[in-house]
Amino acid sequence: MNKWIVIPSHNRPNYLRETLRHLALNSLTGWRILFGQNPTNESAECLEVIRNFAPGMDKGIFLWGTPRDVRHNPFALLEYTFLHLDASIALYIEDDVIVSQDVTNLAEWYAANAPEYATLHLHGGGQSKDAEEDPRIIKTQPRFISTLGVIFLRTHWLNKLRHWWFDNDHKYGAGDGWDFSLVGFSEYRLMPTLYSAVARANHIGHEGGTHAPKEWSIENFGNRKIYSGEPIRDFKIER
Repeated sequence: MNKWIVIPSHNRPNYLRETLRHLALNSLTGWRILFGQNPTNESAECLEVIRNFAPGMDKGIFLWGTPRDVRHNPFALLEYTFLHLDASIALYIEDDVIVSQDVTNLAEWYAANAPEYATLHLHGGGQSKDAEEDPRIIKTQPRFISTLGVIFLRTHWLNKLRHWWFDNDHKYGAGDGWDFSLVGFSEYRLMPTLYSAVARANHIGHEGGTHAPKEWSIENFGNRKIYSGEPIRDFKIER
């Protein structure tokens, strides 16, 4: 299996450094990593962070040569991952998120055990301090879709997702329209998605109302919190 982690790196080297620090707690054996980099004043610092991460790991840089922010609409980055790098699976995470220690385990489980589902989202669909759920549970038909962390499979990208994205004008769409494209795909093409009952990714930034405090707390907006227990491999689907 050709496994890639995909991270759009924009202009936040400090957040990127924290994202990679948490990612490094995962098992990265057999994984490669691709960074999408926008030309910004912080590009040199972002590239230095990338160079210093996991020196023995295969890494690639996708240089995004336009002012359009690759983080807000990463169609070309994912297209490159599947068409040119021949990825079997892509674990996409933004450059300002905390991830749990088992997201690579989760990605491998998804590819092996639930490939009929369109995508798997890392952000929990309602987990809170007062409503603990079994962290092994993966649910269908999500009440909440977030593009902070999404796992894509090659078959669905090439045969369905990329066409839906393009047909609905999200290839070069403005803002964060691509997550609406995923929602629309699951609703109108009748191909359900999966999500972790307990959040396995969330923001670590501090701008705006949807970001956690600057001290990189595992608790965040909406009282959701990142799973912080021992890495899990034996996930199970609750329909």
